[in-house]
Amino acid sequence: MARRFRPVASPPSASAASVTLRYVLRLEPAIEPEERRKLDPLEKGTLFHEVAELFLRERRDTGALPIRNTEEERTRLLSLGEERLEAWVEGSPPRLVLLWRAEKKVFSSLLTDWLAREAENYRTKKTTPAHFEVSFGMPHRHSDTNEPHRDLPVEIPLDDGSVLRISGQIDRIDRVDAADGGGLVLRDYKTGKAPVDNDASLFKGGRQLQIPFYILAAQEIFPGEKVVEAFLDYVNAGRQVAFSPAKATSATFRALLLRIADLMGHGVFMQEPSACTFCDFKAVCGPNPVLESRRRRRRIHDPLARKVAELKQFA
Repeated sequence: MARRFRPVASPPSASAASVTLRYVLRLEPAIEPEERRKLDPLEKGTLFHEVAELFLRERRDTGALPIRNTEEERTRLLSLGEERLEAWVEGSPPRLVLLWRAEKKVFSSLLTDWLAREAENYRTKKTTPAHFEVSFGMPHRHSDTNEPHRDLPVEIPLDDGSVLRISGQIDRIDRVDAADGGGLVLRDYKTGKAPVDNDASLFKGGRQLQIPFYILAAQEIFPGEKVVEAFLDYVNAGRQVAFSPAKATSATFRALLLRIADLMGHGVFMQEPSACTFCDFKAVCGPNPVLESRRRRRRIHDPLARKVAELKQFA
């Protein structure tokens, strides 16, 4: 028996209900026209991914790596950021010019702060950006750039004899310099709020699965090469949340996946009010107080809902 699951480009706490509506039922959100004043969190994340990818691939393909925090590099990065911002609002230019200028300044600061950290990262860790948006089990978006790609999904055997087939896309893969032992470093960019320092949970009850999936995918795409480091890169805060590569093949991870697959097989897709800020389908589920009330009732009366709450044991 095979089950297919696709990690999607969504906030770390994306509601299962939202994912179901968009990727299972194939519904598209109804966009309400509004006056643009700034970039919303999802737009900022998408734009940062695009600019970082364009900048690093350009540097790689022209032999301009490693990254250095020079005036020339900053100018090129900001130029790419300006181009992508203008393309993003083409056709619906902001009328509140002063507010938009302030938003562009914030985005530019995000880019230059990131560049400074990238330059420092090479000086201290000796890792070099190598591959970007590496996909598996999905159409090959970057066939013209010779990025590595795996046509087939990654298969994860579960303890009940079933198999999960995983599709996704790794934001970035670096290589450790051979003089320092070699190996791969995986990262997933995040432009949202970084977790608090004392939040040491690993899988977050099934809401943080991208990195272990990417580790397993990298082992298939680059056979014989070792993933030595993997992390969520919170670029707003300049903070990296590491994930031990060994945990991706642990019994704990397989047990968590089996529990999640079983719940999905029973049609359990719980709303998660903490994700509603980023959800395009909020009108479907109702306002937060209604969600909280509904969730409390389900926890008391619905045994499947209690099983969802039990996922928190998989820290």
